[in-house]
Amino acid sequence: MKQFSFCVDGEHTLQSCMEQFQKSCPEEYSAILIFVFTSRRKASEIWEMTETLQKAYPKAVIAGSTTSGEILDGTLRLHSTILDFLVFERTKVMLQSYDLKKLQADEAGSVLLGRCQRMRGLKAVGLLGTMKVCNVKPFLAMLSKLPEDVEVFGGGSDTYDEEELGCVFTTATILKKGMLAICFTGDLHVRLTAHSGWKPLGLPMEITGMYGDNIVTELDHQPALAAYEKYLDISRNEEFVHDTIEFPLMLERNGHMLARSPGACTPDGALIFSADLQVGERVWLGYGDPNEIERQSAESQRQIAAFAPEAIAFFCCISRRIFFQNEVQSDLSFYHRVGLPNAGFYTYGEVMRTNRQVELMNITMLAVGFREGEAQENRISLDVQAREHGKKTERSLIQRLAHFVSVTTKELEEANEKLARMATQDRLTELNNRGEVEALLKSELDSPVSRMRPVSVIMLDLDKFKCINDTYGHGVGDDVLKFTADALRKNIRNGDAAGRWGGEEFLLLLPGTALEQAVSVAERIRQMLESSSVLPDGKGVTASFGVAQYQPGEEYGAFYRRLDALLYQAKHGGRNRVEWELE
Repeated sequence: MKQFSFCVDGEHTLQSCMEQFQKSCPEEYSAILIFVFTSRRKASEIWEMTETLQKAYPKAVIAGSTTSGEILDGTLRLHSTILDFLVFERTKVMLQSYDLKKLQADEAGSVLLGRCQRMRGLKAVGLLGTMKVCNVKPFLAMLSKLPEDVEVFGGGSDTYDEEELGCVFTTATILKKGMLAICFTGDLHVRLTAHSGWKPLGLPMEITGMYGDNIVTELDHQPALAAYEKYLDISRNEEFVHDTIEFPLMLERNGHMLARSPGACTPDGALIFSADLQVGERVWLGYGDPNEIERQSAESQRQIAAFAPEAIAFFCCISRRIFFQNEVQSDLSFYHRVGLPNAGFYTYGEVMRTNRQVELMNITMLAVGFREGEAQENRISLDVQAREHGKKTERSLIQRLAHFVSVTTKELEEANEKLARMATQDRLTELNNRGEVEALLKSELDSPVSRMRPVSVIMLDLDKFKCINDTYGHGVGDDVLKFTADALRKNIRNGDAAGRWGGEEFLLLLPGTALEQAVSVAERIRQMLESSSVLPDGKGVTASFGVAQYQPGEEYGAFYRRLDALLYQAKHGGRNRVEWELE
C-alpha cells in the first residue's frame, strides 16, 4: 500500500493536489480511501469538495471530518484541508454511515456489529463521529464484542470555534450527529500506538452523583465544580472550558488511566463531559507532566518504528494543542522527520481499543500504522528517533514544577496509606488491631456465605507473659509478641486473617475451615512456639488455645463467649494446650 498526503491551503488548490496524486497513484489497486480533514464548516463547500473528489475517483471511499487543527507530515497546519489518500493493493474498504438523529447509539452499534460479523477477514474498523453532541458509549460497547484481533480506532469532529459544532461527511451525507464506520478487510495489519502524559494530581475523589452517562453532578457529595474552584481557582465563567481543558479528570479503567475533559458547566455546578463516567468511580484532577509526555512519546515512537508501517494516520486531542501552545510542534516532531507521509487532525475525543474494550479517550495522541503483508524494509529511521529523544534537554520551570508535584503527590499518597494502615494495624506486631480483626470477624459471620461454608476461629493467649517481661525485660517481651505474630502469618492462607486481640492475646479467622482443620492449625502453631529459641536462655514460649467453629445463625456475642470459654479451659487445664468443643 501507499499513502499520499496533501494540504489544500492558500498556496495549493484542490485541483493541484489531485493532479499531484494522479501522477503518483499506482495503476493497479484494490481500494482507495480518501480521508478529508478540513477546517471548512459550510455545507456547500463540503459538498463541492466531496463531489469533485468522487467525480475524479468514482471507486474511492471518501470519509471526512471538520477539525480544530490539521496535521500533515508531522506538522501543524491551521485553517486548511488535508487530503490523505490511502491506496491499497490487497485490502477492501467499505464505508457505512449512521445518523444518530434517527437511530439510538446502541441500535446503530448493533447494526454495525452485525454487518462486521458477516465480513470475512475483517482487520480493523475506523470511526469518525460527532462525539461533542453524542453519547457514543453504547455504540462503542457494541464494537467491544468484535473478535480481539480486530482493531478499532478513530476520532471526533471539532471546529476552531468552541461554540460551534462540527460534522462528519461522505459523498452522500453530512452528519451533524452521527458516526462513519470504515471497515477494512484483507491482507492488512494495523497497529495502534497512543500516549497521553497526563498524570493524577492530589487525592482521589469519588463520583457521588451523575445525570446520565456524562454529566457529573457531585464529587465527594459536593457540587462537581467545587473541586476546580478549590484546587485550581477555576470558576464557572466564559473561559471555563479553555481553563479546564488542561486539567481533566483522570480515572483508572481496564488497567489504563483515562482522561475526561469538562466540556461545559451548568449553573448549579454540574460538569458535562465528552465521554462516559460512572457513579462510584474514583477520579483525580490531572495535569500534563512534560517529562512523562516525553517518556510516553518515545515509547510510542519505538512501537510504531518496530511495526514498520507503510502509512500513518493521526487522531490527536485538541487539548494537547492548547496545552503545548507555541511548542505544539514538539509533540509532532518525530513524525515530521520520520520519512513517511502521514496525516491527521485535532479531535474532540479519540477512539481506541484497549484490552478488548473500545474506549473514548481524551488528551491522547493516537497514531495508527497501516501495513499490507508482513513487515519488509523498515522505512522509519531509528537514528531519527534517537536524535529526537536520546539527547538531554534542558528542563524548563514547568518541568521542575511538574516533577515537584509528582513527588509530593506520591509522598502524600504514601502518607495516607500509612495513616490507613495505622488505623487498622497493630503497631508492634503489624497484624490487624483489635478493632479491625473484630470488624472482619463480624463481617464474616454476618455474610450469607458463612451459612454455606464452615468458619472457624482460633484464640490464643501466651502463657505467663508477665513473668517473661519481669524476668527478661519488656524488650524481650516485645520480641516474643513479634515472633508469635510471625508464627501466625506463616500458618494462614490468603483469605484468612490474623490480629492482636489485646496484650498477649491473638485471634485467627479461618473462613472455609472446619473445626478439625482449625485444631490442626492451632496445634502446629503451639508446637512452633514451644520448640523455638526466642528467649535469651534459648527456651521457647508456650500458649493456650481455644478453637471453635461458627454455627449458622449463632449470634456474635454467643459465639465469642463460647470461644472465650474454650480458651479459659486451656489456661486453667494446665496451659500449653489446645481446647475445642466436641460436637
